[in-house]
Amino acid sequence: MSKIPAESPEEVRERIREEENTSTKGAADVPPLLEIRKGPVSLTLEQAREHALANNLGLRSSLITPAMARQKVNLEQARF
Repeated sequence: MSKIPAESPEEVRERIREEENTSTKGAADVPPLLEIRKGPVSLTLEQAREHALANNLGLRSSLITPAMARQKVNLEQARF
C-alpha cells in the first residue's frame, strides 16, 4: 500500500487558494452580485450560465471538500 504524504493545514489552504484562482479565471467578465441592477435584465443562455457558475457557493465549497477529505485521510493514515 502506498502512503500519501501528509499535508500541513497551510499546504491545504494554499492548494484551495490555487484551485479557487484557477476556477474563477474564466469568470472575470461576470460582475459580482453587488453590481447587478434590479429589474429586468437581458441575458443570453451562455451569460446566465456564467453568472450562475460564478456566484454558486455550492460549487465553491465543493473545492474545499476534497482538500479536507485528503487531510482526514492523511491524519488517519498517520495514526495507523
